[in-house]
Amino acid sequence: MENDEKISQDELREEQALRKERRMLQLRNVLNIIFMVLALVAMVGLAYAMWKGSPRVRTASLVVGIVAVLVKMVEASLRMGNMLHKPQGLSTHKRTKNN
Repeated sequence: MENDEKISQDELREEQALRKERRMLQLRNVLNIIFMVLALVAMVGLAYAMWKGSPRVRTASLVVGIVAVLVKMVEASLRMGNMLHKPQGLSTHKRTKNN
């Protein structure tokens, strides 16, 4: 009976950790999409500013580019945080599991 409780608690902990990993992955994916859109807007804006010679558009594009880099830094720090606080006993990916 005690062994069954321990197994169920271990399974529950593992399931909670997997749910947390999935949520973190979804958040990182959203942050990556935001980064890509902002970076694309910044590049197009800079190209337009060079073509038209508009200092206002150039400044706005640089600000958008800086915000894109900050978003990417947040995503990278979330990824590094996951690597440091990874619970013991969980595989990093299903393909790496030994069957």
